[in-house]
Amino acid sequence: MTPRRGIDPRPVRYNERVPQWKIDSARLSVFAAPDFAVAPALWRECVGDDPETSIFQRATGTKVEIGPFAEGKLTLQTQPMRVDWVHEPAATPAEPDAPDLGPFPSAAGPLLELGRRWAS
Repeated sequence: MTPRRGIDPRPVRYNERVPQWKIDSARLSVFAAPDFAVAPALWRECVGDDPETSIFQRATGTKVEIGPFAEGKLTLQTQPMRVDWVHEPAATPAEPDAPDLGPFPSAAGPLLELGRRWAS
């Protein structure tokens, strides 16, 4: 098979010939077994401090914790059989619509490191 004109058949790595991607948000989702129990102090264990906001919805068994994290905002949502960590830019009064976390892949690093700490 002959490559189409103008298309390079060599594989492209994320950092070669690809535009500089900016990360709007990063999410780590874990789908767990029914008997999986989330540690009550999971946020503190992974982030090292308490969240600014913590909400528990008894009817659904959902807990949402939010706080500052690596030049942005982190949300931890736990519910039966699922855990989501979401890292987003932090809005400020001076910049209410923070545009992004930064360039890929470096901006994904803090959430990836948090996931490694949690998994170990």
